[in-house]
Amino acid sequence: MMGTMGGRSTPRTLTARGTAIRLRPTAARLRLTAINLRPAATSPPPTAIRLRHTAIRLRLTAIRLRPTAASLRLTAINLRPVATSQPPTTTRSSHTSHDSHTSHNSHSSSPRLLPPRGDYRTLLSYQKSEVVYLLTYRFCDRFLGKGDRTVDQMVQAARSGKQNIVEGSIAGSTSKETEIKLTNVARASLEELLEDFRDFLQVRNLAVWDKDSKEAVYVRELGKHTPVSYETFREFVESRPAEVVANIAICLINQTNYLLDQQLLRLERDFLKAGGIRERMIRARVQARDEQMRRGQ
Repeated sequence: MMGTMGGRSTPRTLTARGTAIRLRPTAARLRLTAINLRPAATSPPPTAIRLRHTAIRLRLTAIRLRPTAASLRLTAINLRPVATSQPPTTTRSSHTSHDSHTSHNSHSSSPRLLPPRGDYRTLLSYQKSEVVYLLTYRFCDRFLGKGDRTVDQMVQAARSGKQNIVEGSIAGSTSKETEIKLTNVARASLEELLEDFRDFLQVRNLAVWDKDSKEAVYVRELGKHTPVSYETFREFVESRPAEVVANIAICLINQTNYLLDQQLLRLERDFLKAGGIRERMIRARVQARDEQMRRGQ
């Protein structure tokens, strides 16, 4: 082996340095290889790119579906029925001797400015008042003289009882006050006629039937048949004596007055519950205004 002489390297030292120099390019190549093997940080894998494209397509699909949902909401709004477009369904109730004005109720399930008006001919009070009028006319023609002032008074009282029921029923759509007043006028007219028949019997010393007598009970039973018609009593009115006909009239007038009393009570309850035309006008206007505001929104 050669040593160090005179400050110069020996051949052995030179050989070691040469080996080190040859090893350095090899390390540099290894570093380049490591750099090439590292994945690029800014370039995502193909799978991630495909997932991003799929997410973008889903977002676009959702955007396209939004107008469709909006159009469906508009369609649903257009299909909603208007609350005031259809009148409430009304049914005609049957009239009994204790409930003679139910078809003229002003408080229906849905408030209306003008309530439905029933047919006054279905009212038992009107039917009986018509029988009373015809009976009174026949009675006066048979048993009272042509020049007797009582004839006009009795016929006019019987006619007033019938006609005011008609007028009150028609006026009830716009004025409960008028209907109540006219119904009460009909009641008062028939009470006047009732007194005329009683006077006819008393001044002639004829009997007035007791309300529980068999004759009065029989007449009341005849009056229970509906619809009530003058034909039911025609034979008695045109063939029986004045005493019998007058007592039949008294029985029928008492029945009619009872029905009118019940009718007035019913009208009073209806008015207290639903009010008159002015209150219905206010309620109808407020409801129409609220509906207009909802449509505007």
